[in-house]
Amino acid sequence: MDEKSIKWSQLNPRDCIQVTQQVWLTQRELQFVTQLYVPFLGVQASTLYLVLFSELSPNSYQSDVIRLADLLALVNMGIPDFYQARIRLESVGLLKTYRYEDEESISAQYTFELQAPASPNLFFKDALLSTLLVNQVGHQRFEILQKRFSVKEKAPYGQDVTSTFQEGFQLPFNMSQYKRNIAQEKQMIKDVKQQESLVMNSNIDWELLTDLLKSQFVHEQALTDEVKQMLNSFQIYYGLTEREIAQYVIYAADLSTGEIDEKELYSIIINANQHLAAPKQEEATVTSVVPKEESMPVVAEVVVEEQQETTSTSTHLPQAIQRLITLAKEMTPFDFMTSIKQQRNGYVSNGEQRIILDLVQVGTIPSEVINILIHYVLVVKNNPTINKNLMDTIANDWSQKGIQTAEQAIEAVRQRDKEFKASRKEKIENRQVQSYSGKKYYGNAPKGRVASVPDWAMKPNETKESPLDDENLQLLKAQLSQLKTSGNSEQVKGE
Repeated sequence: MDEKSIKWSQLNPRDCIQVTQQVWLTQRELQFVTQLYVPFLGVQASTLYLVLFSELSPNSYQSDVIRLADLLALVNMGIPDFYQARIRLESVGLLKTYRYEDEESISAQYTFELQAPASPNLFFKDALLSTLLVNQVGHQRFEILQKRFSVKEKAPYGQDVTSTFQEGFQLPFNMSQYKRNIAQEKQMIKDVKQQESLVMNSNIDWELLTDLLKSQFVHEQALTDEVKQMLNSFQIYYGLTEREIAQYVIYAADLSTGEIDEKELYSIIINANQHLAAPKQEEATVTSVVPKEESMPVVAEVVVEEQQETTSTSTHLPQAIQRLITLAKEMTPFDFMTSIKQQRNGYVSNGEQRIILDLVQVGTIPSEVINILIHYVLVVKNNPTINKNLMDTIANDWSQKGIQTAEQAIEAVRQRDKEFKASRKEKIENRQVQSYSGKKYYGNAPKGRVASVPDWAMKPNETKESPLDDENLQLLKAQLSQLKTSGNSEQVKGE
C-alpha cells in the first residue's frame, strides 16, 4: 500500500486529530456537496465531511485537537468504516490528510484539511465525477441538476456607465500612511478560493499526444485543462493509448476554430468503448482470460502442488494461473471484464461499469487485484454479473489485509474458498441425523410432551423353555387322547 495511505488497522483510538481549511466553505459550496457529491459518496463519507466541517472554528479556520475515539463517537462509526469514508473523501478531492508520528509517542497526529468541492462548471466537465453521479441518480435527475446549476444568459442592460476609480477619488493623495506587510498577508485568512478540478496522476504522454495532433492540424492550445482532465479520466478507466486518444480528439475538434467540443468528445469515447471491441480486447480474448478447464478448479483448490501442470518458475504455479496473473497485470479492469463477458456472449452493464469505477476511484487496491476479484466473481463463482455488495465486501477485506498484487489476490481467493468449504462442512455436521427413542429425526427432535418408557419394556423377552418330565408328559398324552375320542363321538352323532 502507498505510504500516504494508512491502513485502518494502524489507526489508534488515542491518535490526535485536528481539522483545518484554507478558506471557509460557503453555504453554496455545502449545497454543491449535498446535491452533487452525496449521491455517490454514501452516507458515511458524507456524514464524516459534514462533522469535520462542524468542528471548525470560524475565527481560526481550524478545530481543537480531538482524539480519534471521540471523532468516531461523533460520526457513529468503527475504525474500518471511518477509514473507508476518509478514503472516499480523499479520492474525490474533498479531503487532504497529513500524518505526523513522534518516535517517542505511542499515538500519531493527523491533520485533516477540508477541501472545497469543484464548482458545478468543473464538476459537469469532469468525466469521472459526472459518470459517478449519473450512474447513481439516473439521466433524468442528472439533467435536472445540470439545469439547476446552469447560469442563464442575461439580456444586455444597456450601455455600461459605471464610474472609474479616478472619478471617485482625486489624485494625488497621501500613500505614506500605508506600509505593506508581506509576511502578514501570507498568514491572513483567505475568503476567496479559485476552484480547481480534481487532481489525478496522469499516465498520458502529453508530448507524444501533442505531436500526433499537430500532424492533423489540431493545435496544443486546444488541449485545455478541462479537456486534459477528461482525457486523463478516460485513460485511467479504459486504458487508452495516446494514438487512440488522438483519434477521439481529432473527431471532436473543429479544425476551423481549433477548439474541441468537450460534450462531443465525451460521447465519442463512451460510445467507442461501449459498443466497439478495441484491438487490445480482441487479443486478450484470443489468449483466453477465462481458461475454464484449467483456471476455475486451480484457483479454487488450496493445494497447488497436486496439480500436474507446473512451470519452472520459483512460484511453481500452474500455467493457467500464471497466464491469469499476467493478463491481470497488463489489462485494465474494464478490458478484463469485457473480455470475460464477450467469451460468454454477454456485455458489461452500466451498473457493472460503475461498480468497477468506484473501486478504481477509491484506490485502496490496484487494478491487477481488481481484475483477480472480477475473475473470482464471474468465473470461479460462475455468476452472470458482478454484485456491488459482494465486490465491496471482498475488496474491503483485501484492502484491510494489505493485498496489493495479483499473486496475493490469488492466495486470498484460495484462503476464502478454504474457509467457505470449512464453514459449509460445519453446517452439514450440525444438521446430521439425530437419534431419539429408536426413531430418526432430521434436525431438532419433535417438541411437546413425550411419555417416558420403563426400562423393563425396553428389554427383550428372555423366557427360557424347560423340558417336560415323565409325569407331565403322560398327563399331556391322556388329555390329547381324550380330545380325539370326544371328537370322534361327535362326528358319529352328526351322521
